[in-house]
Amino acid sequence: MAQASYITMTLQEMEEQSNLPSVLMCAKCWRPLGDTEDWAGCNFEDNIILLKAVTNHVVISQKKLASTIPKDCGSTLQHLYCKGCRLPIGKLYTSAPYHLNYKRNLYSLKVNAIKCYSFGREEKQATNTEVVETLMTFNVLEKELKKCKQILGFLQRDVAKLEENCEPDSSEQ
Repeated sequence: MAQASYITMTLQEMEEQSNLPSVLMCAKCWRPLGDTEDWAGCNFEDNIILLKAVTNHVVISQKKLASTIPKDCGSTLQHLYCKGCRLPIGKLYTSAPYHLNYKRNLYSLKVNAIKCYSFGREEKQATNTEVVETLMTFNVLEKELKKCKQILGFLQRDVAKLEENCEPDSSEQ
């Protein structure tokens, strides 16, 4: 029988179990902020999760700020707050330099500001060993693959032109 359980998870556990239905709630007032249906990835270095959508319990500051943090330098962002208790819960990157493109237009929630309420069988959660690639890894690989395909197309075109120019004339033989 399925059961619901409150789980305090590490970021790695959240990523591994992102395929299980879970509600992400404010750590202070327990209002629902989002769920794993909108999971877009995570960043272990920053200890954040990325969601494609959030509930109406998330307030997005109207003020867009240029980041002063060195690792976010060049980004424009809006702060996210819980509507119930005004706890700062994350950021929304509206523009970002190339190395932070994977965060653009995604809700970046701080793991220490949220709690996870998971639905499902504990056995299923305990035996789930599927490896989940992060959105960042997937997006970077997808972009690099597109670049490689474009370069290959250009090279094939150039080689064909060179081959046309290098073919010996039959009249010279």
